[in-house]
Amino acid sequence: MVNMAPARNQLDATREAAVGSPVAAVGSNLATFLGNRLAMSFANLGCNNFNLTNPVAVTVDGNQVATAVAYNVAQQKAVIPAAAGGTAGNGGNGGNGTTTGGGNGGVTGPPSKHHRRGHRYENPTFM
Repeated sequence: MVNMAPARNQLDATREAAVGSPVAAVGSNLATFLGNRLAMSFANLGCNNFNLTNPVAVTVDGNQVATAVAYNVAQQKAVIPAAAGGTAGNGGNGGNGTTTGGGNGGVTGPPSKHHRRGHRYENPTFM
């Protein structure tokens, strides 16, 4: 997302600036809408937790509508954060050695393969 979308959006920005925004409360035209959505996705997905920098600088008006965007197209490499402290070997997420504790072993993020969400009738093969 941070390495491909900014360059693509920058290439298309001139043409997209002449097209109306699908959501006027987000961007003043299609180019600013897409740039603002990319910036918001970066924040919503927590990409900064992986030592990444938001590649979009958004200028907004008094109503928080994007009126201009600028892209940083420099390539970035994600760095996986180290797990929060704990004792290896007896994690609460199936004993995979991440940290001690219940639930998913104190590790944030998606559930491990040993931590099922949902009801047992959704997939009886795991019973």
